[in-house]
Amino acid sequence: MVKLTTTEARKDFSSVVDAAYARSERVVLTRNGKSVAAVVPIADLEALEDFEDRMDIKAAQEALNEPGPNIPWEEVKTRLGL
Repeated sequence: MVKLTTTEARKDFSSVVDAAYARSERVVLTRNGKSVAAVVPIADLEALEDFEDRMDIKAAQEALNEPGPNIPWEEVKTRLGL
């Protein structure tokens, strides 16, 4: 993983993109010594999005399996002012 200040990255942004694209490097951008953003290979982003999707599906399935009272649709609309 490479760390660059935002000022350094701005000077030659194409090399930052090349590091992620061509060399599959993760580039962390810093400002005032704090990490603020990252430029990552697209494969990393796709893997993260896939993981998030799977976690969302798991949470939705768990919520559907939770016991609780069934609320009629008409009551839901009334509560929401629809």
